[in-house]
Amino acid sequence: MDLDVIIPTYNRCASLERAIRSLLEAPVPSGLRVRIMPVDNRSTDATREVILRLAERSGREIVYLSESQNQGRSFALNKGIEHATGDLIGFIDDDEEIDTRWYEVIFEQFRDPGIDYIGGPYRPRWAIPPPAWVDHPHTRTAVGWADFGDTPRAFSDEGYDALLMGGNSVLRRSCFERVGLYCTSLGRTAKRLSAGEDADMHDRLIAAGLKGFYRPDLIVDHHIPVERLAKRYMRRWAYWASASEGVRLGTNPNSTGPKILGLPLYHYGNALRALFRWGAAVLRSEGQAKIFHEELSLWRFAGRLHGRNLMSQQPVRRP
Repeated sequence: MDLDVIIPTYNRCASLERAIRSLLEAPVPSGLRVRIMPVDNRSTDATREVILRLAERSGREIVYLSESQNQGRSFALNKGIEHATGDLIGFIDDDEEIDTRWYEVIFEQFRDPGIDYIGGPYRPRWAIPPPAWVDHPHTRTAVGWADFGDTPRAFSDEGYDALLMGGNSVLRRSCFERVGLYCTSLGRTAKRLSAGEDADMHDRLIAAGLKGFYRPDLIVDHHIPVERLAKRYMRRWAYWASASEGVRLGTNPNSTGPKILGLPLYHYGNALRALFRWGAAVLRSEGQAKIFHEELSLWRFAGRLHGRNLMSQQPVRRP
């Protein structure tokens, strides 16, 4: 069983080194071959030197890849997929560390030929104690805290809202041959906190009938820096993540009914209700967490308008 682990990275050479070391130090089961493939996405720091030094000193198979033409996480992911040769392709982010059982869980799961892909939780490692407003469904994912419970479940289970998170996932190569690569109109860039590439891939995997499972024991630790725990960061994230959602709305065949500026009417109703709740929360002094979350609802509405009308979705390519 061959596993290629792709790490998209941009100007985070110190945390990238920590991520690679976690991949080098975790026990690898007999019968599993691992190749580590960092993808340098136009970094200007010492990323290349760090990768080459680790490759030389570790004696393990570490392959330096460069996506120098296009800035963006999706471009980097696709570069890694196109150069991967393993029958399994895994993904972590450059600010994470894998749990010591990560490889073991992968090996156990993919001995079942009926499993096409798996994903697991992000366990937060806080740089400082998080403010109270972080522990909310709309902000957990934004800062990089993802946990969909302690029970293994199929992603396709009715009513199950777990998402295959690209920073902790493993897919068979055949998945990409079926559904294509990551959408390059979506995903974070150096200038935008865009998102949506994971949700888009998740939806295509489900639509193709591929079998994926959430595994609570497939764990990564995600280092969450101080700057992500600021309201300024959350406003930017809410806006650009929702802009990505607006892009996806433009190609949703199930999006029917009357629209204004490309958005279904219910988005306007939700925004109006959020505005009234925000105003009421301010007048009643209901607490900073309540006020802030209603404010974020308005940022999300503005982002959807931007994405739906000012951004376009590129066609998905095949590997």
